[in-house]
Amino acid sequence: MNAPKGFGLLAIAGAAIAYFFRDKMIETLPATGSLLNVTATYSRRDVRVALRNQASIAGFNPDWFDAISRYESRWKLDARSPPSATDEKYGGAWGPMQMLKTNIERLGYTVEAITSDPDVAGEAAAKLMAEGNPQTFEDAIAWWNSGHKTQAQVPASSTENDYLASVYSDLAYVQENPA
Repeated sequence: MNAPKGFGLLAIAGAAIAYFFRDKMIETLPATGSLLNVTATYSRRDVRVALRNQASIAGFNPDWFDAISRYESRWKLDARSPPSATDEKYGGAWGPMQMLKTNIERLGYTVEAITSDPDVAGEAAAKLMAEGNPQTFEDAIAWWNSGHKTQAQVPASSTENDYLASVYSDLAYVQENPA
């Protein structure tokens, strides 16, 4: 059976486009739905830039949001961590900053909104960070991870100190590799 006239040219054009955009396709994530129901896509770089912009608008050091989101999701917009048995009441963590569902809703957002739009994710994260009003990176990490207003309030034997050490390495990474 012969292919319809012009089909070969169409296949070649499609292959050429796929080859040209191969790197972009690898790092681009669907914002919502399946590949056939995508309204927008954002690269991990797009997510980084949006989070950094929202941090700046709110008066926070953009590196803080960049480092936290690198640690939490590697800048994956639709990241999801299901709740464990001990924290099921919080509804899991969502989006590039891994915000708890209870906080997302309390701040007036939806999970769908922060997992499909990096500007909304950054805006919600900035509102939550503002509640802790951290003045240092260490305090921002203490607030983000556990709700402690300062790193000094975190118990010395706590796993939250491991979190701080991990995010410190991500801070170094984002400072050496700007968005």
